[in-house]
Amino acid sequence: MTMLNEAAIQLEDVHKAFGDNQVLRGISFSVQPGESFALIGGSGVGKSVIIKSILGLIPLDRGRIIVNGQDNRDRKEIDYSRIGMLFQEGALFDSMPVWQNVAFRLMRGKNRLSPDEAKTLAITKLKRVGLGSEVTEKYPSELSGGMKKRVGLARAIASDPEIIFFDEPTTGLDPIRATIINNLIRGIVDESKATAVTITHDMESVRVISDRAALLHDGKIVWLSESKNLQDSDNPYLAQFVEGAAAGPMDIAV
Repeated sequence: MTMLNEAAIQLEDVHKAFGDNQVLRGISFSVQPGESFALIGGSGVGKSVIIKSILGLIPLDRGRIIVNGQDNRDRKEIDYSRIGMLFQEGALFDSMPVWQNVAFRLMRGKNRLSPDEAKTLAITKLKRVGLGSEVTEKYPSELSGGMKKRVGLARAIASDPEIIFFDEPTTGLDPIRATIINNLIRGIVDESKATAVTITHDMESVRVISDRAALLHDGKIVWLSESKNLQDSDNPYLAQFVEGAAAGPMDIAV
């Protein structure tokens, strides 16, 4: 059993309801420093609620979450500058050129960089995700979906975070671009030694990006193991999800 102070992220018996909708029903798992962890499951099972709870954005009904040794109920103790986030739709600011999107947080706060310093760093991060300096002055509306994902990824790693969250990183991308993004994320996680948590429906993303994965259903974790065991498990919940089968233990309304 992993000791509490060894984990980068620890959830213990986490419960959360919104009115009569019980979303989380006793979620417990840990993510080790430098580990890449994936949360999988159908739409509306609570994956995003877990991420928001880890970030301290949603108060828990019961249980606790520890992030880098700090109880996230005290949001003042969470160092958000050490956390990066790749949002599902990119969440880029339409009114800002690419480099300002990447450097947005770097030019704010007590340790903010000057615009010149921030732009130089943004170009470096854009290069890491395969984008040249020619995109720095472009606006999001001038970018393809794949390029927007890369800009979002560059922003997520701009501050060299210790923890990175990836929300459906390949949604809306064709298989080739999805493969490129998956490989970029895996490479960045390996290089930076960051702790990563990925929300995804894409089984190829799970295989490439994550070391371990957990399957959520009906507010509970019904499978948790190393990602390499995705195809070999005899867990009926996992088998139904991986195969995309209509019949199985998960009764999912259309």
